[in-house]
Amino acid sequence: MTRPIALALFLAACGGPAPATTCPEPVASEPEPAVCPDSVAEPAPEPAPVAEPEPEFAYEVPVGECDLRGIPAAYREEVTAEQTAELAERVRGWLETGDNGFGFAARKGIAFAKTEDDQGADPPYPSWSSAQGVHACGVEARWLAGSLRGTFAAHGGEYGNGPVTCQGNVCCYLATGEYDSAGGAVFTRARGRWELRAVYEVADNGTLGEEFIEAGYQTVNRHLTRLARQQCREPRGLSEDW
Repeated sequence: MTRPIALALFLAACGGPAPATTCPEPVASEPEPAVCPDSVAEPAPEPAPVAEPEPEFAYEVPVGECDLRGIPAAYREEVTAEQTAELAERVRGWLETGDNGFGFAARKGIAFAKTEDDQGADPPYPSWSSAQGVHACGVEARWLAGSLRGTFAAHGGEYGNGPVTCQGNVCCYLATGEYDSAGGAVFTRARGRWELRAVYEVADNGTLGEEFIEAGYQTVNRHLTRLARQQCREPRGLSEDW
């Protein structure tokens, strides 16, 4: 038995006061260390999508079929399939680069025929919108030959209604929609190369009656027939290489 307890018992037995007991000072407990959750790595941001570049438009000029109702027999030539393919490739390269355009015989010039335009406005109309046939010589023929590329590119390009197509010695295009015209060009094989002989336009755009369209092709045919034998006034002795 320990001494303090024994003493307390003795005093109690003897009638003495019991000694005061002393409680120990409370001892503050150590705070438990904070437990931090494991850090979670944030996911890496997804890479921004990379837009694929739009493929560049490439012209196509296939060998196929053209509506030849407006082309008189005097303009049609017997050519081989290989020669037509060569013509189509020449036109395609011309559209693609703008180089190596088509010349024409200076004495023959270029025949141009068109129908009345499909109008979307009330009359009166400008003179260039009427049906007509013109024999272009000199600078007018050069302008006509140069403008043909723009016409081919607009109708046979990315926003056209199909590619320019070649059949025999004729290359043609479709109208792009209402109020537009279909048309094409007649080439001639001369001196071992292709030259431009005639250009034509017909109001044939899928919104007109067949009788109107047929009359338009006949109009072009008559104008081209009338112009087939016309010659340009050029200096005597002019080389055929021009």
